[in-house]
Amino acid sequence: MSYRTVQGKFWKDKKVRKLSSNEKLIFAYFITAPTAHYSGLYYVPKSVIHGETGLSEKVVDKALEKLEKFGIVKYDNDTEEVLVLNMAKHQVKSPQQIKGVETHFRNDVESSELIQLFIMKNNTLGIVYDIPNREGIDRVPIGYTIEDETPPIIPPKTDEEIAKIKRGYGDEGVCKLTNNEYKKLVEKFGEADAKARIQNLENYVLSKGKRYKSHYSTILMWYDKDEKNKLKADKDYKTTTLF
Repeated sequence: MSYRTVQGKFWKDKKVRKLSSNEKLIFAYFITAPTAHYSGLYYVPKSVIHGETGLSEKVVDKALEKLEKFGIVKYDNDTEEVLVLNMAKHQVKSPQQIKGVETHFRNDVESSELIQLFIMKNNTLGIVYDIPNREGIDRVPIGYTIEDETPPIIPPKTDEEIAKIKRGYGDEGVCKLTNNEYKKLVEKFGEADAKARIQNLENYVLSKGKRYKSHYSTILMWYDKDEKNKLKADKDYKTTTLF
């Protein structure tokens, strides 16, 4: 489970005080959501926001519009990712967290627009994220500042890169799967059973502190092991009943 800091003065912030109750709820949700990343940039479909806050989709859309107007968040409808603009300023404090942000951007985030916006807002962190320079020849790290120049554009990820992005599944988002891996599990086990197997793995990881290179492969391995144990038990039962 990850933790985020919410300061007491949050509720006295001038922008927050101008928000409606629903807008405050959505803002607080973006900071404290189970799948929220401490960088403030992460995947969260509107259907999930609606389901976890209990607000209607219409209310969620209206609240997002207001939060964007106030410069509090930016939402990418194409990738279903949100950026809480000042979240990293309060959450990212250590070199380990900075490296975590870099890894998160490379492996989990699809929206080049939101990554670029994050860098512009947090250039003092020195986040290293390779992008082409204006001539498209050399590659330079984002994190520098160039006065009176337009920031370079981050190229969109290729289809192959997007296919490799793993999202968090399970109640705490611990199990990491690509969209294709999740679809394969649903095709093999059915959606309810696939979700149950994902949750079982998450519970085991959280309770034992185990780490697996591939959560997808682990779920399949556990299934194969269960099937072999069932066959062995059935064979032992038949052998016992014959004598």
